[in-house]
Amino acid sequence: MQEAIDDAWEYSGTRLYDAIDYLQEQHGAEYLSYYPRHTWTPEDFGYSPELFGKWRTTTPNRIFGWATGFWPGCLWLQWQKTGDSNMLAAAKDWTAGIEPVATNPLDHDLGFRFMTSFRMGYGLLDDTTDPGGVWRNHARDVLLTAAGTLNSRFNNAGIPAGLIEAVGRNGWLAPYGVVVDSMMNVSLLFEGYELSGRPATGPARQWYENGITHANTIIEQHLRRFDAGDPRANDDGSTYHGSTHYDNSTYTPLPQRNDPNSWGDLYYKMTAQGYSDETTWSRGQAWSLYGFAQVYAYTRDDPAVQPERFLDTACRNANYFISHLPHYYTADDHNHRLGDFAPPTDFDAALGEAVGPWNDANNDKVYGDRRAGTHALVARDSSAAAIAASGLLLLSTLVTDEDLREEYFLAAEDILWCLMTYDGDGDSQLDYLGKDSVHMGILANARGGYSSQYGNSFIFGDFYFLEALTRYEALNRDLLISLAADYDWVYQNTPVTTLDRHHCVLTVTITQEARAGESYAAGFTENGGPLTNFTVQTTANPLVWNLVGGRVGSSTPSAPALRTIGVTLTGSQSGKSASASVQVALRLLGDIDGNGLVGLTDKVQMNKKLNGLDTAPYTDRNFDLTGDGAVGLTDKVQINRVLNGLAIP
Repeated sequence: MQEAIDDAWEYSGTRLYDAIDYLQEQHGAEYLSYYPRHTWTPEDFGYSPELFGKWRTTTPNRIFGWATGFWPGCLWLQWQKTGDSNMLAAAKDWTAGIEPVATNPLDHDLGFRFMTSFRMGYGLLDDTTDPGGVWRNHARDVLLTAAGTLNSRFNNAGIPAGLIEAVGRNGWLAPYGVVVDSMMNVSLLFEGYELSGRPATGPARQWYENGITHANTIIEQHLRRFDAGDPRANDDGSTYHGSTHYDNSTYTPLPQRNDPNSWGDLYYKMTAQGYSDETTWSRGQAWSLYGFAQVYAYTRDDPAVQPERFLDTACRNANYFISHLPHYYTADDHNHRLGDFAPPTDFDAALGEAVGPWNDANNDKVYGDRRAGTHALVARDSSAAAIAASGLLLLSTLVTDEDLREEYFLAAEDILWCLMTYDGDGDSQLDYLGKDSVHMGILANARGGYSSQYGNSFIFGDFYFLEALTRYEALNRDLLISLAADYDWVYQNTPVTTLDRHHCVLTVTITQEARAGESYAAGFTENGGPLTNFTVQTTANPLVWNLVGGRVGSSTPSAPALRTIGVTLTGSQSGKSASASVQVALRLLGDIDGNGLVGLTDKVQMNKKLNGLDTAPYTDRNFDLTGDGAVGLTDKVQINRVLNGLAIP
């Protein structure tokens, strides 16, 4: 896996530099004003054959520019991985070009624009790369401005929908259209609240509360929930792409258009970029699972808003997504392919639309006519796979159930492996990584929606692929530990009657986790084999143990040589193991001076100790032969027993 990841990072660097060169060639001195969006196909307006596979560019301050933040986001991530200063400079340059949109409430995609550019840089720079915090301070100001602007689209134009309107009154998803993609954008409101210090009142608090309301309304209107035994139980956790709401525009029918009490109420639901209204568009499903995971991450410390509802939604989304991937979903024999973890553009297209309240195959708003299945292979969407992989990795860090954490992590791992290596037809041409494609992106075979006839590259697919690689490596690192003992010796045959027998304390420090938050199993060795001269006692701290010298039952054993004590930790989720060792000597009981013998010199030292005389350099530990934490006559009794050849009780 790591070899494939390393290769993917090297390849992405090449692709990003190629894209920069292309932008310079196409736009000359103005190249920093243009951002790659997707690669040209014959479906694009203005297409000509020589453009096929080349980047189609856009500018940020227009609806078509909703994805512009992902381009500097890719550059930020590549810099984070490689430390390439040219990537850092480019990331800053293209991030700066997005700033003018911070005051323009043109659409809900301000979240996409600013969280992947300014917020990305804000989180990655530090005092070394941004001395004095000048860039970060400016980024914070921009993010707060953008959050306020996005918030102005909540209940836009006074329509009390409890939602952020998507794109305004331009006819797409009218009236008052909302799409599940918005769950990614709403993070800008929560981030603005965080950057403001989580105030109890004021504008930033309102951003937070509006974000909560938006998320709850999306759950009510876009999430499909079915209990076990329901004919549609298989669709539990799936999503509608969009919803519309009555308002006072001409897109609202009468009489609702003239009835303020109806404004904001649900009009109808649809799956605009999927196959049909009661089917599930795979990228919308990925947006939802990732977005609700983010909302839970922002709200989990606020029980008043019932954050577990957001986590439950993310998990339902994830469970549906995973179970319907081509590798697993055997019910769809048209699309079931072992090893293929990239979703079809619509999970239901091949088998057909289920019976549901919004069946409207002919789009006449008379419901009840459902669309039959294609009974054919459905094109895949690599961008949906990348978004889901990154979202699943985030979700794996949020759930507390270890089985779920492992399931989501491994599902993301499978998706990433597929994106990097899958060759479905065995023609030695990769299906998803763009190495064998004419398209200029890192990933190929992404699609705008079900109706897209061509697979191509989308900049957001590339961004989430790199983000998923970054998250995977952070969560799947090697486990690194160190081991220390507070003393390098213990007495060998401490009396068994002692509760806390003579011991040293072993402490493991985890210097790098393989998987965040996992628990560990520990194993111990002595000179590479089982413990024979020691006993390990657990403590309240799972990474701290008492190492007790084993009792031999005789006052005159031969002292073993220095022993190497090893500990091996194994992570409960990652399965990664790490070992470390220390050397600990066993002393004969009463060998106060540590010369390997118990004799009169040791008894002399004991007498001096009991009479309050100077016994330097020896400490109380040398004289506490019973291991009871105190030095007294019982310890003198023990040394006398040793000197007289008596057994230790």
